[in-house]
Amino acid sequence: MMQNERIHSLDLLRGIAGYGVAICHFFAFSRNIEIFEYYSFIFVEFFFVLSGFVLSNQLLKVIEEKKNLKIFYFRRFYRTIPLYIVALLFFTVLSGSFNPDFFKYLFFMQKIIPNFLSNDYFMVSWSLAIEEFFYFLFPIYLIFLGRKYPIFSLVLFILFLTFLKIIFADYYTSSFIRTATLLRLDAIALGFLLSFFIKKIDNTSIYIILFFLIGGILIFYFKNILNSNDSTYVLSFVFTSEIFSIILLILFYKYNFLLKNEKIIKFCKNIGNQTYSVYLFHLIILYIVTNVETVLINNFLVYLLLIVIVSSLVYKFFEKPILMLRPNYNE
Repeated sequence: MMQNERIHSLDLLRGIAGYGVAICHFFAFSRNIEIFEYYSFIFVEFFFVLSGFVLSNQLLKVIEEKKNLKIFYFRRFYRTIPLYIVALLFFTVLSGSFNPDFFKYLFFMQKIIPNFLSNDYFMVSWSLAIEEFFYFLFPIYLIFLGRKYPIFSLVLFILFLTFLKIIFADYYTSSFIRTATLLRLDAIALGFLLSFFIKKIDNTSIYIILFFLIGGILIFYFKNILNSNDSTYVLSFVFTSEIFSIILLILFYKYNFLLKNEKIIKFCKNIGNQTYSVYLFHLIILYIVTNVETVLINNFLVYLLLIVIVSSLVYKFFEKPILMLRPNYNE
C-alpha cells in the first residue's frame, strides 16, 4: 500500500481536473461550443479515481478499527460540506433559483432517481453527490464484508455496480446513466483498488501507449455522447473514461520523481489546494462574467484570473481554517 507522503504530481492532476472543468465550461456555456461540455465530462471522471486512490489509507484505517469510522466521517464532513453549502447558497441566491430543488441539492439527492430535479441549476453537484454517498456507504460495506478480504470485496462491489449499469442502461437516459449517484460509486472504488497494486507497476511504457490510444478514442469517437441515447454507446464512454483515468493516475504517480524543483512543487501544492473551490465556484464566476454587459469582463483571461484569485482566497480564509479542525486518527 501507499505511504502517507504527499504525492505532488497528484496535486497537479487534481488541479488539472479542476481547472479543466472550469475552462471547458467557459467555452461550452459562454461561447456555446458544445464539444467542450463533453470534454468537461472527461475531466470530472479524473476526480473519482483520484478520490478513491488518495483515501485508501484512511479506508484501511476504518477496516482495521471500527472506531475510525467516526473520524473518517468527520474528516470528510469538514473537507467537503461547509464550502459546498456556501457555494450552493451563493449560486442559488445569485441565480434566483430558490425552490424545492435547493433541498435536493443540499442533501445530495438530485440524481438519486431520474428526473428528480425540476431545474438542474447547480450542475457540478452531481459528482459531489457520488462522492458523498461513497464516503457514507462504502466504509460500512468494508467493515461488514471487507475486513478479511478487502480486494475481493472491492472487486465484488465494482462488478455488482457494473452489472447494474448494464441492466438498467436501456431504462434510463444517457445522462442519468452517466451521472446517477448510486450507479457510479464504482468509479471511486476503482481508485481504491488501484492503490493495492500501483507499487507493483514497473514498466510504464505500455501505459503511455494506452494513454494516447484511449485518449484518442475519447476525443474523436465518443464526442457524440452529448446527443446519443444509445445505451451501449453511453456505457462505452463511462467505462472508457474510467480506464483512461486509471492510466492517467498511474502515469502521474509513477513520474512524481520528475518534480524536484521547489517552485514547481509549491505550484502543484497550491493548485491542488485550490481545486475544490475552483470546482464549486467557477459556475458562479461564469454566471457573473457572462451576465455583465461589458466585453472586457466577458473575457476568458479575466474569467481565469478571477477563478485563481477567488479560489486562492477561499482556500486561505475559509477552507484551510476548517480543515485544521479535522480530528486525527491517532487521537
